[in-house]
Parts: sequence; C-alpha cells; structure tokens
Amino acid sequence: MSFQGNAALREEEPFLHLHVALGRSDLTVIGGHLREAIVHPTLEVWLPHGAGRRPPDKGPGDRP
Repeated sequence: MSFQGNAALREEEPFLHLHVALGRSDLTVIGGHLREAIVHPTLEVWLPHGAGRRPPDKGPGDRP
C-alpha cells in the first residue's frame, strides 16, 4: 500500500486528497483516489506541521 496527497481545511473541516496504490492477493495493483477506507488493525500517518488552508478552486485551470 502506498498513498500520497495533502491534508487541509475545507470550510473549517479536515479534508484529505489522497492518491493510493493498493496490492491485491493475486499480486496485481489497483490505484486512484481514496474516498473512504476502513483500517484494521492500525494505520500510522505522519503529517508535518504546515499551513493547511487553501482557498477553493474556481474551476479548471485555476491552479498553476
């Protein structure tokens, strides 16, 4: 399992934007955006301190 992305506040609520790569028992891999997950038994995540606020995107092409 591998994931990368960012964490911020959206309308004062935590918001995660994560891309994942997950290994299956048949040794194939599936990947994409992680929208929801159940973790068992544990998950360790390290989030460095930083400014986690970002204004909403106005639409396609809004970000460089």
